[in-house]
Formats: sequence, C-alpha cells, structure tokens
Amino acid sequence: MDAPYAHDRPGHCREPGGAFLPNRWREECGVFGIWAPGEAVGDLCYLGLFALQHRGQESAGIAVTNGLHIDEAKGMGLMTVAFRERRPALAGHAAIGHVRYSTYGSSNFTNIQPIFAYSEGGFIGLAHNGNLTNAGPLRDRMAAAGSVFQTTTDSEVMLNLIALSREGDILKRIEKSLAQVTGAYSLVMLTPDRMIGLRDPMGYRPLCLGRLASGGWVVASESCALDAVKAEMVREIEPGELVAVGAGGMESRIFGKSDLLQGCIFEHIYFARPDSVLDGKSVWRTRFEMGRQLAREFSGDADLVMPVPDTGITAALGFSAESGLPYVEGLIKNRYVGRSFIMPEQLSRETAVEMKLNPIRANLEGKRVVLIDDSIVRGTTSARIISLIRRAGTAAVHLCVSSPPITHPCYYGIDTSVRRELIASRKTVPEIRDFLRLDSLHYLSKKGLLEAVGDPDNGKSCMECFKWRLRNHGIGYGGPETASPPAAAMPVRARPRRMLPTEQAILGSASFLKAPQGDFPLSTISSASRLASPVSLVFPIEKLPDTPTIRMDRPRRKLACPYRRDAARVSASPFAVEFPLLRRDPAPNRREYASRAASQK
Repeated sequence: MDAPYAHDRPGHCREPGGAFLPNRWREECGVFGIWAPGEAVGDLCYLGLFALQHRGQESAGIAVTNGLHIDEAKGMGLMTVAFRERRPALAGHAAIGHVRYSTYGSSNFTNIQPIFAYSEGGFIGLAHNGNLTNAGPLRDRMAAAGSVFQTTTDSEVMLNLIALSREGDILKRIEKSLAQVTGAYSLVMLTPDRMIGLRDPMGYRPLCLGRLASGGWVVASESCALDAVKAEMVREIEPGELVAVGAGGMESRIFGKSDLLQGCIFEHIYFARPDSVLDGKSVWRTRFEMGRQLAREFSGDADLVMPVPDTGITAALGFSAESGLPYVEGLIKNRYVGRSFIMPEQLSRETAVEMKLNPIRANLEGKRVVLIDDSIVRGTTSARIISLIRRAGTAAVHLCVSSPPITHPCYYGIDTSVRRELIASRKTVPEIRDFLRLDSLHYLSKKGLLEAVGDPDNGKSCMECFKWRLRNHGIGYGGPETASPPAAAMPVRARPRRMLPTEQAILGSASFLKAPQGDFPLSTISSASRLASPVSLVFPIEKLPDTPTIRMDRPRRKLACPYRRDAARVSASPFAVEFPLLRRDPAPNRREYASRAASQK
C-alpha cells in the first residue's frame, strides 16, 4: 500500500530520522492474486478486484505474466473507469491486482500498484495492503546507498529490499527482507514462475487462500473475491505465513512468528463485506451479534430501529431481534455515490452525505428512532445524517454505535485521520451527543465488541484506535520482545541534557521508547519531542516503577509520563506496559520558519 512521504506532498513536514507526519492518515486497499495456467487469469483478476472495490475506489491495477513478459493495465478511479480503455490482453498463467484508496496529495498515477522491480533473478511484482511503521528510516538508508525510488509509497521500500537481497532463492530473499520491516502488510507478489501471498506476523490485514475447480490457486484480501471467481475457500493465510504457488504446486512456510496477534478490529466493524469470512467467522454474523450486544447495553424508549445504510444494516437487524423493536427502513441510499469515509477531502465527504442519503418521512414522522451506525470518526457525516432525520419530523433520535469511541488514529493502513480530527479524542460522550443534537448516544462497550467478534480475552485483535491494548511494534521476527532497531535509524539532532538521579533510576527499568515510526533505545529520550505522537515509554510488567511521575523539562519543552500503577495494569500486554509521554510542542524555530516562508513565496 502507500504511505506517502512528506517531502513529496504539500502540507507535510518531514522529521529527522525518517518520521513523516501527514495531515491525514494512510489508506486501506484490496489485493488479489491468481495462478491458473490455461485460464483467462487477467479476466478473473478483474472480477476478483471488482468484488474488493469497497476497499479502495481511487485507482486500480492488474498485471499478467506468461513467465517472459508482463502486461500491465492501470488507471485512476473505480474499476469501470480505470480499465475503460484496456485490460491486460496477454494470455498468461498468473496475475496480481490491487485496488487502492489514498490520502490527499498521493492520489496519482505513479503510485498505482502493482509495482515492479527487475533484478538478476528476473522481475518481481508486488501489491500491498497495509502500512509500514519504519519505512522512513529504511527508505533514507537505501537512498543514501544509491537506491532509486519511482514512487512515494512504503510498498516500494519492501520491493527494493527484496530486489537488493543477495540470497539465491526468491523465497529466502523475501523472508530476509521482511525481517527488516515492521508494521502491517498483506502482500501478493508475482515472479516469472510463481505467485506469492503472505501476511505479516501480527496478522493486521486479512488474506485468504482459495482453489479453483480447474486446480488453480487464488489469494485475496477477502473471501468475497473468491466467490466472485467461483473459487472454494481453503483457509485464511496465517499471520507470518508465506504461500507460494508454481508449476510444482503450492508451498507454505512460516517466515515470522509472534506471540501477539493483532487482527484489525475495524475489518469486522466496517471494512470487510458482510458476505466475507474473517477469523473463521461470518462478518455478517459478527455484525449481527454486535447489534444484539448493543441492544442489551441500551436503555431508552423508542418506537423503531433503523440503520445508516449500508454498514449499519446488519447491526440494526441484530438490535431489532434482541430488543423486539421493529426494523424500519428510514434512509434511502443513492447507489451511485461512493463511500464518504474513504474520500480524501473533507468537503467531498460532507457533500457526498446529502447526495447519498434521503429520509423516508412517512416512516419517521412523529417516531422515536434508534439509529444504528457502525462508528463515529470525525462526526461530520453523523451530524449531517442526524440533521436529515430531524428534518423528517422525528420525535426523538437515539444514536447507537456498534463500536467503542475512536480516540486514536490508526498507523497500520486505515484512514482514521489525525487525532485532533477524531471527535472522541477531544469530546466526552455527552459533548458528542450535544454536538450531534441527539436525545441520547450509546457506544458499544469494548467488552461487548470483543465478545461479538469471538475474542473475549483480546488475544488476537488490534484495538489501538480505541487504546484498549497497546502493543510492541517490534515483536515477531525471532528477537526478544523488547528488541530495538539499530542506532542508524534513530533521530540524532536533539542535544542530550543531564538527567536527574530519579529520572535515571526510572528509565533504567524501562525497555525502550516507542513511536509510530518504530521502537527506539532509551538514549534517544532527549529527542522524543521530535517523533510523531504518540510517544510512549515501555516497561516490562515485572519492572514497573514505583515513582508516580516521570518529568523531563527543557526550555520551552516538556515531556511527562503520569500514570496510576493499578490503571496501567489494566491495559497491559502479557509482556509490557506502555505509558504515553505527553508532549507540549516547542515554539517554532525562527530560522526554520523564515526558511519555510521564503520557500512558499
């Protein structure tokens, strides 16, 4: 997938050490790969991507190979637009494809996937769903060594690592290269004689394996894409597993292990199609159970329950079944308008709401309504929907949300904005209720959500957007749980200051410093304010400090780590506890400010 880099995009600032601080967060994509000699693999790949259109609507690409040549077709927009002029015509034995959603400033033809590199072993093609957290330092290191980059995506970082590897076997090259990256990635890859699918050791992004009746193999982000090409689902690809298909059949191997699994909970809540299967469970059934659980937690009087189409429909059916309230269609959706959540410009999101939805006054007038939605991210879309329903003459509107409040952005490949745009990060539930002009607002509890997805102990779900369990980004490649990257990846600009003895004692029991772009040694604490927020100190559970506060003051800058010992244990992983460093940004450097101003003239 693509995490665009700051120096390529207006409105961004590049930080030392490779940190990039975009104004909006990353994207969420769909990938599809097929190995089927004798079949029209290009057409089948097109059908599979069509089933994954909900995962990305800004661009699409397909690449077909016969082992000697590659036929690519790429385009901006929906599938029907991207391939209006042509689709791959080569009669090949394998193909990979990609549908992409990008943020503002990176939506351009150059970044459309699949992308290719050519090395001594032949070509390597790659399509990526996810986001790397250490792409910046890796890219800088390779660029300094002479690597040339054609795109602004983190996907090309992985491709270059593989192309530069000196291992003889392509699978060993992939394994060795991916041991250097951290973050989320589900990949489909193409070589002259193989189609490869793999998933990161944490299992952030979904990937499944299917079999055609003719004996061919298919890899896709969701099982609904297998249905589109009439493939039978074999199983989901395991976290840390690599599957390679060639003339000799299918080969599977584990390239990375992790004791912690972090499947994205938002796949269950919003992104996956209801007819897909995730973690061995129907997405429709999971969302239905979310609605039932929400009804158990709701207390209020109402006449009917209605969904925000389409993602609220299944949860509304579950709510109706559990509460006994009649399910009523109250909003009609214009099917020719795309998803507003994954449109990169806020103005286009807000305009799309009124173009997309219209209330049925006859069903709503004078009624007390329970409105079911899957999530509230920025709050702008919800405000406009509720305004539409109010204008239809409802007596009361109770909004029930089938997910907990989203308080933190996602760093692993979903556009949930920067934190200041997340309404739950700056308003309490009563304040959100008043802002949206609701009679009541109810969120599904975290416990209820985990029970609905079949993970009551939170053993395999990433809920960092709810800040339920914080994880160590660096686990999964055979090293210790608190392993740190090499010092070459560290920001080095800030001048260290002398620390107080109490601070040294507390930091002596910590393991490492954590930031969105990677894990850093404690020696970089003095430059923590130059990292992208949030920054955390990570302590092993057995070494929790007794001192209640860590405070490091410097001129115009403050880093502090307040916590309560008993509260910290609630959000602890089996290995470590993370305490956020609260940052107050320093006053802007006058020389740097003048330089920026001059460059903008």
